[in-house]
Amino acid sequence: MNKFWDEATFLLEVLFLKLIGQDKDGIDLSFTESKVAVSCTKRESNLRKAMERARPKYQQSVLETDMHAALKGIFDQIVIKGRPVSIEFVQFGDDEIAVGRLRHLDNDVVLYGIEDMIDHEIFAVQGDIHKVLLGSFVESYDRLDETEEQDRDSLVSRRTWPPFQQPQIGSMSESPGHQDPRESFGVYPRSAGRRDSEATVMPPRGQNAERNSWWDRSHR
Repeated sequence: MNKFWDEATFLLEVLFLKLIGQDKDGIDLSFTESKVAVSCTKRESNLRKAMERARPKYQQSVLETDMHAALKGIFDQIVIKGRPVSIEFVQFGDDEIAVGRLRHLDNDVVLYGIEDMIDHEIFAVQGDIHKVLLGSFVESYDRLDETEEQDRDSLVSRRTWPPFQQPQIGSMSESPGHQDPRESFGVYPRSAGRRDSEATVMPPRGQNAERNSWWDRSHR
């Protein structure tokens, strides 16, 4: 992840500029592999400094991440208060196994009786900043990659997954031309062609569920 840290910092800055003002208390930032944390900040510079302090010091080929530990505190604060939760996974690099696992979480959790509250976007030249923000709880954004994947080759070998959980991988929507990234929020630093791994947690098996996001059901 160290080689993608500058891209991650850039994406965080863009997201901050999009989100600032949506939360009166400011933005929180925490890390799965660092004790660095920022709470209730309204300054972009604070996030940038935190990213620099939390930058990985070693080039591990595989870095395990305990998402249960990372998310438990957040869920305890939000779910207990009865507020809806959604998760957006942003992937850096195009490691085939990581793509398949994240796509599985994005598309297949409803098959295990879990709400459709997860979305996945690859950070690359074609990345859609609006999908990063809204894909985990707005159905129309969540389905963008599903529509496009019908006409595109899969990034993941079909031999990677057993038949019952074989993901269908597609590309992302086309983005605007070469504008200033802070104006267009659609053009990102080069990351296409790089490879990296992302540790994920597979969902438990359960019953079939209707594929509708909690956002759609709660706003009908």
